[in-house]
Amino acid sequence: MSHLKKIQDRTPVESLSPQDKKEIKSLFDSLPLPSSDLANSYAVPGSAKTGYSPTFRNSYVRNGSLIETLHPSLRTLHELFSNSVQLYGERDCLGSRLYDHDVKDGYDDYFTFENYRTICERKSNLGAGIIHSVLDNEYRIDPKDGGFDLADYNTNNFIVSLYGRNRAEWVLSDLACQTYSLPDTALYDTLGPTTSAYILELTKSPVVICCAEKIEKLIELKTNNPESLKHFITIISMDNLDFQDFSINDLIKRANSVQIKLLDLGQTEELGKASPVAEIPPLPSTIYTISFTSGTTGVPKGVVLTHKIATAAATFALSHIGLPDSGRTLSILPLAHIFERQVSNLALVAGVALTFPHLPGPEHIVPNLRISKPCALTAVPRLYNKFESAIKSSLLSGPETITQKLVSAIISQNIRTQSAKDGNKGNNFISRQLVTKKIRASLGLDNCQFLVTGSAPIDPETMKFLKGSLGVGFMQGYGLTECYAGICISSAYLKENGSCGAIGISAEMRLRDVPEMNYFSGKQLADGSYHGELQLRGPQVFSYYYKRPDETEKAFDKDGWFCTGDIARIDKNGKLYIIDRVKNFFKLSQGEYVTPEKIENIYLSSSPLISQVFIHGDSLHSFLVAVVGVDETFFNNLRSVDPSIIKNYELKSTEDTIEKCNANKDLKRSLLFLFNKSVESAGLLGFEKIHNFHLAFEPLKIEDDTLTPTFKLRRVQAKHKFDTELANLYNEKSLLRETKM
Repeated sequence: MSHLKKIQDRTPVESLSPQDKKEIKSLFDSLPLPSSDLANSYAVPGSAKTGYSPTFRNSYVRNGSLIETLHPSLRTLHELFSNSVQLYGERDCLGSRLYDHDVKDGYDDYFTFENYRTICERKSNLGAGIIHSVLDNEYRIDPKDGGFDLADYNTNNFIVSLYGRNRAEWVLSDLACQTYSLPDTALYDTLGPTTSAYILELTKSPVVICCAEKIEKLIELKTNNPESLKHFITIISMDNLDFQDFSINDLIKRANSVQIKLLDLGQTEELGKASPVAEIPPLPSTIYTISFTSGTTGVPKGVVLTHKIATAAATFALSHIGLPDSGRTLSILPLAHIFERQVSNLALVAGVALTFPHLPGPEHIVPNLRISKPCALTAVPRLYNKFESAIKSSLLSGPETITQKLVSAIISQNIRTQSAKDGNKGNNFISRQLVTKKIRASLGLDNCQFLVTGSAPIDPETMKFLKGSLGVGFMQGYGLTECYAGICISSAYLKENGSCGAIGISAEMRLRDVPEMNYFSGKQLADGSYHGELQLRGPQVFSYYYKRPDETEKAFDKDGWFCTGDIARIDKNGKLYIIDRVKNFFKLSQGEYVTPEKIENIYLSSSPLISQVFIHGDSLHSFLVAVVGVDETFFNNLRSVDPSIIKNYELKSTEDTIEKCNANKDLKRSLLFLFNKSVESAGLLGFEKIHNFHLAFEPLKIEDDTLTPTFKLRRVQAKHKFDTELANLYNEKSLLRETKM
């Protein structure tokens, strides 16, 4: 794979010679790079400084520079997609389940696709239509007042906002923006109308492309903010609008009343087709997207991500992760978040089909997986925790039977084989036929070759169990919005789980001292590892926050290293482990430090009864309390785990259990015993266990700001929401100390 490192003159994809196209095709066929070449990082000789670890780079680039492109002619996402059209033009590209009045549930039980060549034509028409919808708009602000120049088609001087759930039209709109060098950004419902108004005002975005159900919200938003949103003049609906319908005409009138022109996607494409605009291909330095971080505190910051950064991220992903030829993926993480943008870009670069759930919501994930049957699945730990609980509940809970013994023995044997040596897959013919094939089919993972997780910590035991029970590989990555999501990733079949792998080929990393937390990165420990705050640098790392020089200055040190805020360990082989947050820990009254995320993940992965948990402690108390969330599977799982509790307390349902638990100390104590019994093998110390808890039905929600759009816990908001419950738990005292559990 030395040809990844060649330096050649750049030629546009469309103008490449047959020989160059053959070379690129050969390069793509050879990816991913051998995992043995990428598995480790090395310490750059002479790079250590006082207060810092050595700088680490991937071993693949030991004798060269960091790699930011797969080929000199593939420098932007636009060029990468053009290459996919050249290589895979007739393959399925974007697939949707269409609405059908004659179908029981309203949607087809199959996906309807458009191929790469068709999507390429549509995105060009749509991009031209977007430009016309803004620059030829009667409500356009005069350039003297900060508006957009009618003659200025050839610059990317306005930003397109995307607003809605994952769907083919979202990705099509993003591709259209790439074609005409139009930066885009995303609005989130979960951040609330105040944040949407903030983003629209800050970016002066004149056009929002949205799902039909968002139109009224947007009209109301401008009605309430006419001056600050004066630049917002166009809404393009992703759904077709029936302009003969009275309600739609009323909507158009209401939009016009606040100086907004309302179109749908079909109209906009026709507009671009009738009046073509020459494509404006982006340069590597062109802004691709401004991704506003959902964050866990404060006003969201806009991370400016150029095509160079996005292409470096695609280069990293394609070099490390192989997607099967002509496979499918299901887009389930929010496209408004950069993690799913990276995943979808990887699919489009690799010629894989993207499919989209017909409706939003976690309850629709598995039904859509069963139809899509993806070749790989990328999700956050919360979904994998649910998979683990569901498998254990359906196959391994309750009175032990001969079938259960057989299933348990086969899964255990798979885990032992996989844990013996890196690269061991463990899933032999008998295992596949008797166990893993059936479990995979139940989740729609029939064709799945590997799972990928990121965005939040995951318990290594969860990875181990799912690898063994599903017979698939499992990769754990690490990344942030500031580096276009994943920047390092583990191999699929590691004997020891928990690592995020080596740093990728498009960045470098080091650690800095955090003395207040007793981390000294300059000192190599006895096991050969370093500990400290992770810092990143390289072509995959951003340069600045949009219109926030103050935050930009705080984010970088004087040598240009981005300070992530994550506490990491780099082991003797250069593999990365995330172990803490710089500010995400607290001290109990007896002086013990607690890392809540670690404890939460252990409970989530170990107990089939728990679907959510928020651990809390402070320096005024000597024990931990928690808000424990359960879902619709709780009552059946409780019946399997300990039916005597249901009988003894005459429990009738999940709702009944929640009500009685919070009022009955003895029932609460019995459930707490089950929770803590499930984590016995994890080695938690006494002060790390839950001592009292409040039970609720899925209490942590994106809608009330206690979860980010990627299901990360917002601790400050969660503490505020449950202030009363937490105070009551401390007033009740520790249930463990009463019974010495």
